Amino acid sequence: MRVQTRPIARPGRTSTMWGPGLRLLAVAALTLTLAVSPALAKKKKGKKKKKAKTTESSKIKQTKINSFDKVFDQAKLMDNKVISAENRVAKSKKALQTVLKISKKKTYKDTIRELKKYKKHIKMAQKGKVPRLSIKSTTPKKVRKDLKKAIKAVNTLMDNMPAAINDLKDAAVASKELSVQAKKFPDQLRAELAKKGQTGLWAMVTTIPKTGGIIMKNLKIMSTIPGRSARTTKELAEISSTIVKTFK
Repeated sequence: MRVQTRPIARPGRTSTMWGPGLRLLAVAALTLTLAVSPALAKKKKGKKKKKAKTTESSKIKQTKINSFDKVFDQAKLMDNKVISAENRVAKSKKALQTVLKISKKKTYKDTIRELKKYKKHIKMAQKGKVPRLSIKSTTPKKVRKDLKKAIKAVNTLMDNMPAAINDLKDAAVASKELSVQAKKFPDQLRAELAKKGQTGLWAMVTTIPKTGGIIMKNLKIMSTIPGRSARTTKELAEISSTIVKTFK
Protein backbone atom coordinates (compact mmCIF):
# COMPACT_ATOMS: atom_id res chain seq x y z
CA MET A 1 0.00 0.00 0.00
CA ARG A 2 1.43 3.36 -1.07
CA VAL A 3 1.06 6.29 1.31
CA GLN A 4 0.91 9.69 -0.25
CA THR A 5 2.73 12.42 1.58
CA ARG A 6 2.81 16.19 1.10
CA PRO A 7 6.11 18.05 0.90
CA ILE A 8 7.06 19.77 4.15
CA ALA A 9 6.71 23.55 3.86
CA ARG A 10 10.00 25.30 4.33
CA PRO A 11 10.03 28.17 6.81
CA GLY A 12 10.62 31.62 5.39
CA ARG A 13 8.97 30.84 2.04
CA THR A 14 5.60 32.20 0.94
CA SER A 15 3.54 30.66 -1.80
CA THR A 16 3.40 32.86 -4.88
CA MET A 17 -0.38 32.61 -4.84
CA TRP A 18 -0.42 35.05 -1.91
CA GLY A 19 1.32 37.83 -3.83
CA PRO A 20 -1.74 39.29 -5.58
CA GLY A 21 -3.90 38.61 -2.52
CA LEU A 22 -1.60 40.47 -0.14
CA ARG A 23 -1.22 43.32 -2.57
CA LEU A 24 -5.00 43.62 -2.91
CA LEU A 25 -5.43 43.47 0.87
CA ALA A 26 -2.84 46.19 1.47
CA VAL A 27 -4.29 48.50 -1.14
CA ALA A 28 -7.86 47.87 0.03
CA ALA A 29 -6.98 48.50 3.69
CA LEU A 30 -5.20 51.77 3.07
CA THR A 31 -7.68 52.95 0.45
CA LEU A 32 -10.47 52.32 2.97
CA THR A 33 -8.56 54.33 5.57
CA LEU A 34 -8.16 57.25 3.17
CA ALA A 35 -11.84 57.06 2.23
CA VAL A 36 -13.03 56.98 5.84
CA SER A 37 -10.88 59.97 6.90
CA PRO A 38 -12.94 62.70 5.13
CA ALA A 39 -16.16 61.08 6.35
CA LEU A 40 -14.99 61.23 9.96
CA ALA A 41 -13.96 64.85 9.50
CA LYS A 42 -17.44 65.75 8.18
CA LYS A 43 -19.13 63.92 11.05
CA LYS A 44 -17.16 65.91 13.63
CA LYS A 45 -17.40 69.21 11.76
CA GLY A 46 -20.62 70.29 13.45
CA LYS A 47 -19.23 69.90 16.97
CA LYS A 48 -17.71 72.89 18.68
CA LYS A 49 -14.03 72.34 19.30
CA LYS A 50 -11.81 73.89 21.90
CA LYS A 51 -9.04 76.04 20.50
CA ALA A 52 -5.90 73.94 20.32
CA LYS A 53 -2.79 75.15 22.09
CA THR A 54 0.12 75.98 19.86
CA THR A 55 3.03 73.56 19.81
CA GLU A 56 6.69 74.03 18.99
CA SER A 57 6.76 71.76 15.97
CA SER A 58 4.47 69.95 13.58
CA LYS A 59 2.99 66.57 14.56
CA ILE A 60 3.05 65.35 10.96
CA LYS A 61 4.99 62.06 10.90
CA GLN A 62 6.66 59.90 8.28
CA THR A 63 4.89 56.75 7.08
CA LYS A 64 7.98 55.00 5.62
CA ILE A 65 6.16 54.91 2.28
CA ASN A 66 8.44 56.97 0.05
CA SER A 67 5.87 58.54 -2.26
CA PHE A 68 3.68 59.50 0.73
CA ASP A 69 6.55 60.96 2.73
CA LYS A 70 7.58 63.23 -0.15
CA VAL A 71 4.22 64.94 0.39
CA PHE A 72 4.19 64.74 4.19
CA ASP A 73 7.75 66.08 4.58
CA GLN A 74 6.77 69.18 2.61
CA ALA A 75 3.51 69.49 4.54
CA LYS A 76 5.47 69.38 7.80
CA LEU A 77 7.60 72.33 6.68
CA MET A 78 4.46 74.31 5.82
CA ASP A 79 2.78 73.39 9.11
CA ASN A 80 5.86 74.54 11.02
CA LYS A 81 5.66 77.94 9.30
CA VAL A 82 2.08 78.35 10.50
CA ILE A 83 2.96 77.15 14.01
CA SER A 84 5.83 79.64 14.15
CA ALA A 85 3.48 82.54 13.32
CA GLU A 86 0.85 81.29 15.79
CA ASN A 87 3.45 81.01 18.53
CA ARG A 88 4.74 84.54 17.90
CA VAL A 89 1.25 85.96 18.41
CA ALA A 90 0.62 83.79 21.49
CA LYS A 91 3.98 84.66 23.08
CA SER A 92 3.53 88.40 22.51
CA LYS A 93 -0.03 88.30 23.83
CA LYS A 94 1.02 86.43 26.97
CA ALA A 95 3.84 88.90 27.68
CA LEU A 96 1.43 91.83 27.34
CA GLN A 97 -1.19 90.24 29.56
CA THR A 98 1.40 89.50 32.24
CA VAL A 99 2.69 93.09 32.29
CA LEU A 100 -0.78 94.63 32.23
CA LYS A 101 -2.16 92.03 34.67
CA ILE A 102 -5.26 91.29 32.62
CA SER A 103 -7.26 88.13 31.88
CA LYS A 104 -5.81 85.51 29.56
CA LYS A 105 -9.24 85.27 27.94
CA LYS A 106 -8.83 88.72 26.40
CA THR A 107 -8.05 88.90 22.68
CA TYR A 108 -4.88 90.59 21.46
CA LYS A 109 -6.99 93.55 20.28
CA ASP A 110 -8.52 93.86 23.77
CA THR A 111 -5.02 93.77 25.23
CA ILE A 112 -3.90 96.64 22.98
CA ARG A 113 -6.92 98.63 24.14
CA GLU A 114 -5.85 97.99 27.75
CA LEU A 115 -2.47 99.44 26.85
CA LYS A 116 -4.32 102.60 25.77
CA LYS A 117 -4.48 103.81 29.40
CA TYR A 118 -0.73 104.50 29.04
CA LYS A 119 -1.27 106.43 25.80
CA LYS A 120 0.12 109.68 27.21
CA HIS A 121 3.44 107.86 27.76
CA ILE A 122 3.55 106.12 24.35
CA LYS A 123 4.31 107.40 20.87
CA MET A 124 3.93 105.57 17.59
CA ALA A 125 6.03 105.68 14.43
CA GLN A 126 5.90 103.74 11.16
CA LYS A 127 8.82 101.52 10.24
CA GLY A 128 8.05 100.96 6.58
CA LYS A 129 4.46 99.68 6.66
CA VAL A 130 4.83 98.37 10.22
CA PRO A 131 3.85 100.42 13.32
CA ARG A 132 6.31 100.58 16.23
CA LEU A 133 5.78 101.94 19.72
CA SER A 134 8.23 103.74 21.97
CA ILE A 135 8.20 105.42 25.39
CA LYS A 136 8.16 109.19 25.60
CA SER A 137 11.15 110.84 27.27
CA THR A 138 8.84 112.52 29.82
CA THR A 139 7.62 109.18 31.20
CA PRO A 140 8.47 108.59 34.92
CA LYS A 141 10.97 105.78 35.67
CA LYS A 142 8.43 103.67 37.56
CA VAL A 143 5.98 103.69 34.65
CA ARG A 144 8.81 103.24 32.13
CA LYS A 145 9.93 99.99 33.77
CA ASP A 146 6.56 98.27 33.24
CA LEU A 147 5.93 99.78 29.83
CA LYS A 148 9.31 98.70 28.50
CA LYS A 149 8.35 95.00 28.63
CA ALA A 150 4.91 95.59 27.13
CA ILE A 151 6.24 97.64 24.23
CA LYS A 152 9.01 95.15 23.56
CA ALA A 153 6.37 92.40 23.24
CA VAL A 154 4.39 94.46 20.71
CA ASN A 155 7.40 95.63 18.69
CA THR A 156 8.94 92.16 18.44
CA LEU A 157 5.70 90.87 16.93
CA MET A 158 5.44 93.85 14.57
CA ASP A 159 9.06 93.49 13.42
CA ASN A 160 8.44 89.83 12.54
CA MET A 161 5.03 90.44 10.98
CA PRO A 162 6.08 90.88 7.28
CA ALA A 163 8.08 87.61 7.33
CA ALA A 164 5.28 85.82 9.19
CA ILE A 165 2.64 86.92 6.66
CA ASN A 166 4.83 85.74 3.75
CA ASP A 167 5.32 82.37 5.47
CA LEU A 168 1.58 82.03 6.07
CA LYS A 169 0.82 82.82 2.43
CA ASP A 170 3.39 80.27 1.22
CA ALA A 171 2.01 77.62 3.60
CA ALA A 172 -1.59 78.13 2.47
CA VAL A 173 -0.72 77.92 -1.25
CA ALA A 174 1.63 74.95 -0.87
CA SER A 175 -0.75 72.97 1.37
CA LYS A 176 -3.51 73.15 -1.26
CA GLU A 177 -1.14 71.72 -3.88
CA LEU A 178 0.00 69.00 -1.46
CA SER A 179 -3.63 68.05 -0.79
CA VAL A 180 -4.08 67.47 -4.54
CA GLN A 181 -1.02 65.22 -4.52
CA ALA A 182 -2.39 63.29 -1.52
CA LYS A 183 -5.39 62.21 -3.60
CA LYS A 184 -2.96 60.10 -5.65
CA PHE A 185 -1.95 58.02 -2.60
CA PRO A 186 -3.91 54.82 -3.49
CA ASP A 187 -2.28 54.63 -6.94
CA GLN A 188 1.13 55.39 -5.45
CA LEU A 189 0.63 52.65 -2.87
CA ARG A 190 0.08 50.09 -5.63
CA ALA A 191 3.36 51.15 -7.22
CA GLU A 192 5.18 50.90 -3.87
CA LEU A 193 3.81 47.42 -3.21
CA ALA A 194 4.85 46.24 -6.65
CA LYS A 195 8.49 47.06 -5.78
CA LYS A 196 8.62 45.34 -2.41
CA GLY A 197 8.30 41.64 -3.29
CA GLN A 198 6.80 38.96 -1.02
CA THR A 199 8.63 39.69 2.26
CA GLY A 200 8.23 43.44 2.09
CA LEU A 201 4.64 43.03 0.97
CA TRP A 202 3.73 40.96 4.03
CA ALA A 203 5.52 43.41 6.33
CA MET A 204 3.52 46.30 4.87
CA VAL A 205 0.19 44.45 5.25
CA THR A 206 0.87 43.80 8.94
CA THR A 207 1.65 47.47 9.59
CA ILE A 208 -1.26 48.91 7.57
CA PRO A 209 -3.42 49.75 10.66
CA LYS A 210 -0.59 51.79 12.22
CA THR A 211 0.37 53.36 8.89
CA GLY A 212 -3.25 54.17 8.14
CA GLY A 213 -3.58 55.92 11.50
CA ILE A 214 -0.51 58.08 10.81
CA ILE A 215 -1.82 58.97 7.36
CA MET A 216 -5.23 59.98 8.76
CA LYS A 217 -3.60 62.25 11.39
CA ASN A 218 -1.26 63.77 8.80
CA LEU A 219 -4.11 64.49 6.39
CA LYS A 220 -6.19 66.01 9.19
CA ILE A 221 -3.34 68.40 10.11
CA MET A 222 -2.77 69.24 6.44
CA SER A 223 -6.44 70.15 6.04
CA THR A 224 -6.14 72.77 8.82
CA ILE A 225 -3.19 74.66 7.31
CA PRO A 226 -5.10 76.98 4.91
CA GLY A 227 -7.67 77.95 7.56
CA ARG A 228 -5.08 78.54 10.28
CA SER A 229 -2.96 80.58 7.85
CA ALA A 230 -5.93 82.79 6.98
CA ARG A 231 -6.92 83.23 10.64
CA THR A 232 -3.41 84.19 11.78
CA THR A 233 -2.90 86.55 8.82
CA LYS A 234 -6.19 88.27 9.65
CA GLU A 235 -5.25 88.49 13.34
CA LEU A 236 -1.87 90.09 12.54
CA ALA A 237 -3.58 92.64 10.27
CA GLU A 238 -6.15 93.44 12.98
CA ILE A 239 -3.44 93.85 15.61
CA SER A 240 -1.50 96.25 13.38
CA SER A 241 -4.66 98.21 12.56
CA THR A 242 -5.67 98.43 16.23
CA ILE A 243 -2.21 99.76 17.22
CA VAL A 244 -2.42 102.49 14.58
CA LYS A 245 -5.98 103.50 15.57
CA THR A 246 -5.12 103.49 19.28
CA PHE A 247 -1.82 105.36 19.28
CA LYS A 248 -1.82 107.58 16.17
